[in-house]
Amino acid sequence: MSTLAYECFNFFFDLFYVYSETEGKFVKIVPLTIVLYLDAESLAYWIMGDGYKGTNDGLIFHTEGFTFDEILF
Repeated sequence: MSTLAYECFNFFFDLFYVYSETEGKFVKIVPLTIVLYLDAESLAYWIMGDGYKGTNDGLIFHTEGFTFDEILF
């Protein structure tokens, strides 16, 4: 058994990761075109993958990989 890789997903990597010369590695970003991809279905996947129901009936999105400005955007 081995992990499969599909080149069709490179689009999403290129969309959400840029190479940082100062850090010497790829860093996660929120692209300015995010509004083209966020809809009810994509938010549902995000919640299922990186979200949970918090206390007081709140919904929590894990956004630790993004800057504060990216989260506000």
